[in-house]
Amino acid sequence: MRALGFLLMASCAGAPVRATTAPTELELSSLLGRWHVVATTFPMWRTRCDVTFTYGALSERAATDRVAYTEGTTAGEILGVDTQHAQVPTHFTWRGNGILSLFTSEWDVVAVAPDASWVVLTFGATLATPAGADVISRAPTLDDEALRQAVAVASTDAVTLKRLSGLYRVAPCLTP
Repeated sequence: MRALGFLLMASCAGAPVRATTAPTELELSSLLGRWHVVATTFPMWRTRCDVTFTYGALSERAATDRVAYTEGTTAGEILGVDTQHAQVPTHFTWRGNGILSLFTSEWDVVAVAPDASWVVLTFGATLATPAGADVISRAPTLDDEALRQAVAVASTDAVTLKRLSGLYRVAPCLTP
């Protein structure tokens, strides 16, 4: 049943919507590596912890995408490929692997920290989830001031501001 939820979650509708505050250029290589989801509007992460995105080089405009998380004592992952849009380098299309290859999702980089320590992403609605936003960080946590800065930088655009509504921190897993 969990796989069905992922299938519904991955199916996407709608064209890319670019925030006016989004960077106009973005090297895919700047996203490679592991990022921690520190805040989000995505409902699925409310019951999961230690959510990470890991991007790996695949080609000049494509990266592998591994979403990892913990639910209770069980580790989970969602695998896919992100393809960077040729004319809008801050826009990406995700396509799942395996059975999820039937589905795509659209997402955008809308803000980047001056030191590239955090990024704000927005994503389009799917059949099972609303459009929303993630704040991702190279570090497992982001202090309140840095999170406020990320939200402030991204919030100058009305579309992104709406997608940031309801933003909450993603919990780290508690270790015994």
